[in-house]
Amino acid sequence: MQPGSMKEWAFRVFDFDRERPPAVFWAVATTSLAGLLVCFFRWSLVGILTVFVEPMLEIGVFLVFGASLVWAAVHALRLFRGLRRNRFTPLLLAIAALGVFIFVPFTKIYLRIDFARHLQARTAAAQQLVVSRASMPPNEREAPDLIPMAGLSDGGEAMYLRTQTNQMVFFFTFRGILEHFSGFVYSATDAAPETDDFGGNLIEVDHLRPHWYWVASI
Repeated sequence: MQPGSMKEWAFRVFDFDRERPPAVFWAVATTSLAGLLVCFFRWSLVGILTVFVEPMLEIGVFLVFGASLVWAAVHALRLFRGLRRNRFTPLLLAIAALGVFIFVPFTKIYLRIDFARHLQARTAAAQQLVVSRASMPPNEREAPDLIPMAGLSDGGEAMYLRTQTNQMVFFFTFRGILEHFSGFVYSATDAAPETDDFGGNLIEVDHLRPHWYWVASI
């Protein structure tokens, strides 16, 4: 396909009848992309910007996206001198992006990627820790040991808990304030963590695979 014909094909697909897409189209495209990046990398941004700053960034991005959505709606409904075919394209793009923000489970996708990416390294680190502490006495559930785990746990530390019947290692994916945290737990016996383990109140405990659980505490 020749360059000229490719350009004509693109303009037919997007229904543009001017020399270049209108500014509202680029506004919607840019803010939609920013929203997608924020949604997918939310927890990485929390680790970089802290739990206090990241929500403000997220609110700012989606306020700008909302403004571009309103602009696209006005652009679509405004009475033009003559009938411009491309007036609905930015609005349709904005609506599609909004649907993605609402219905795509970005957090679950991100966590699955994180779990698969670090599974081998976390398993090796957890097994080494379990073996090295096999002869130690149990510790209190409210005061698990903090173990340096740079690159494998949010904040650079993991929690180690030894009970009467099990040894567990908690790798943070979100290390919030006080008892608000979440992450992956390696269980040496494959037994599920109990509600009051790790000094929190575990409201989610999902078995991912042998020896591994996803947990969240409030």
